[in-house]
Amino acid sequence: MIGELVHHKNLLKQHANSIVSSVKAIAQFSKVTVSKACKLYGISEDCYYAQKIKIICKTSLFKKCYRQYPNQLTLKEITDIEYLNL
Repeated sequence: MIGELVHHKNLLKQHANSIVSSVKAIAQFSKVTVSKACKLYGISEDCYYAQKIKIICKTSLFKKCYRQYPNQLTLKEITDIEYLNL
């Protein structure tokens, strides 16, 4: 049973982009709510929104944003600072 859970998490990580876009499309083009669409895919709403934030994050150098802070530097600002330091 634990092996199945690990396999399920690995599948979610591998296909997170397509799952998020599918849930968004189902919720947008039908009368199904996001929570019901998430249940169809077997994921929680929290997992859906967390993956959605990870996908659209462009401010982080490593493309992994969990939170954005008001004074957080953008990728362009970081590269400009690195260029000035050379």
